[in-house]
Amino acid sequence: MKVDDIIGLIGLKSTAPELLQFFAAADLDTPPQLITANQGNQSIKDKQRKLDFQFKFNIINEKFYPPVSPKKDNYRFECYLTQATLFSEDSSKKKKADPKPADFWLGFINPQSSYDQCLAALPGATVSDQTYKGEPLHTIISKKLNGLVELTLWLEPDHSRITTMELSLIEDWELYGHLYFNGGLGAIEQSYIALLVKWLFDRKYLLLPDEAYRETLNFDKAVLLEFSAKYLKNHIWKTQLIDAPFLRYFLSHIRTNKNIEDAQKDMFIDHLYIRAAEKWADYKALNKRDGNYSEATKALNDFKNNFPFLDEAQSKAFMQRLSSLFEDFKQVPIKERYGV
Repeated sequence: MKVDDIIGLIGLKSTAPELLQFFAAADLDTPPQLITANQGNQSIKDKQRKLDFQFKFNIINEKFYPPVSPKKDNYRFECYLTQATLFSEDSSKKKKADPKPADFWLGFINPQSSYDQCLAALPGATVSDQTYKGEPLHTIISKKLNGLVELTLWLEPDHSRITTMELSLIEDWELYGHLYFNGGLGAIEQSYIALLVKWLFDRKYLLLPDEAYRETLNFDKAVLLEFSAKYLKNHIWKTQLIDAPFLRYFLSHIRTNKNIEDAQKDMFIDHLYIRAAEKWADYKALNKRDGNYSEATKALNDFKNNFPFLDEAQSKAFMQRLSSLFEDFKQVPIKERYGV
């Protein structure tokens, strides 16, 4: 077994014959045929050689997206080998030597490689220093080995030694996935994602071909979703956005930042949409869930799943609110906001 053998396996479906043959020859557990939504991923460890193989289904890469559910139950999904940890420093006081034989690393850098040797062996690699609250954590060296696989090395901040070596499938950063667009998360989510696409489109925040920007997008939900399917493939990823300051952080932030009591501080996009529809009082009343809990929960779900699409005036107000919040968001430095 050599590093090059493992590089060739990254991105293979768990049932691929060459992958199964590799795991059998190495006397490892059989890879999972399917992975459930609850599991998310599954690991197979090679204790003898100190290797770790990760399988998952939700892969942010066009070649593997969206996930495939063979029985269309949106619970069990086909999975792929997406990561292999080649080396991880022993954290115990009595550090054990890496058990892999020398020929495993043949033609490749190894855990004893120096910082300079790593850079020489990986021309064009990206180097970054990570800190936490001003304190150095580690230096990261990453290099794409081919169109699918990336090598990442973690080193001590002083570059004295490698602490982790990992091969992984190249993935994007997903901000909004296919479930928003196909209604899998609900009517409100599908509606506001359509308007969010228009907001991004109108401000030319999307990386699109010229023909896409020649189209005229109105406030018709069906038109917006059709446009999203055609040009965005029903997702919003980092590589689909221009490199505008704070934009990606803002789009991520509005998915989670809730402040029900203060409309001025509430940036949660679900709440922005409900407020724009002038249904906030109804929503708040349902959220109290007085009386029978199951009935109250059903009433809240019915409210959200049957929520109407905003009319044009409401849609414009929703988008204006997004613009206003984005301007406010840009005034707070990222480091201060996230404590990094």
